[in-house]
Amino acid sequence: MIAALDAEHIRLCAGERLRFFWNCPDDLPEARAEDEERIRDLYVDAQETDPDDVTCSVGMTLVAFSKLRAHICRSYAAPLDWFEDTMWGEPSAGRTPRRRAELGRADAAGRELAEESVRMAGITLGLEPENCLAAFALARSLEWLGERGAAVAAYEKVLAIDPDDVAARSRLTALDAEPPPPTSGNRHPYGFYVLELTEPIGHSGAREGCLALLNNPAAVRSLADDYLRDRLTEDDPEWLKEMRLTLRTNLPGALPLAMDLREALHHTPDGRQAIDWRQVAMADPLHEPLPVGCPVRWRGELLFFGATMLS
Repeated sequence: MIAALDAEHIRLCAGERLRFFWNCPDDLPEARAEDEERIRDLYVDAQETDPDDVTCSVGMTLVAFSKLRAHICRSYAAPLDWFEDTMWGEPSAGRTPRRRAELGRADAAGRELAEESVRMAGITLGLEPENCLAAFALARSLEWLGERGAAVAAYEKVLAIDPDDVAARSRLTALDAEPPPPTSGNRHPYGFYVLELTEPIGHSGAREGCLALLNNPAAVRSLADDYLRDRLTEDDPEWLKEMRLTLRTNLPGALPLAMDLREALHHTPDGRQAIDWRQVAMADPLHEPLPVGCPVRWRGELLFFGATMLS
């Protein structure tokens, strides 16, 4: 029997592999099949301690959704408005208007993948009815299957969980459905921190740095302090102005906390700048913290547990 701490480590390893599986849809099918097998084996091992482990179910839903995404990337001409995330970059000013997206009638392989994505999302939603990632995977897969009414209902469920999911609103508009009016707060079942430490790359609109999804306040402080230690050696107002040093805290059933960490910078006795964490608004400890290794969909973005380096 796998101990609880071992299962947590296995979920973390599976989540890391899943991050690359999602981000590399153009890898050779043989390589992706091997990666998928490794991910599945890890989740099966983790489920020894709890067959209904939500993190494992969310991960397997994203595996199925990722396989559908990779098929679409290989088989259909871009742009197809696949996931509609800016992935923490700046939205393009000249983006193609949103349109309906449906698999070809003769695309049996694609339809089989979409049906599997629907099935896995349903399993996850049965375990955790307010899981936004599973709800969006369900909606997007139903849309690709051409099931407009069911897709509209699923997108509405996404917005009931997270009113700030701009992609779900966009898809409803593309399906000629009226998005519900925005509301405050969200129904995400977990508390977590989203830390952004980025700076612009030239004038491209892209950014480099670090984005992190965490459930531990000590990990947030350590990551931010380590990242900034070598970058804040001297005052540079213009450079600081371009940086994003932002900490957001998701609180189940409440408005997220958000703070620009530049407001908490102070000078240390040795002349450096550092964050005075006593001035930072963050829930400590979190209520119902996000399980280790669990990816989330939050405010229209797919986030993987831990730190993601952007370059």
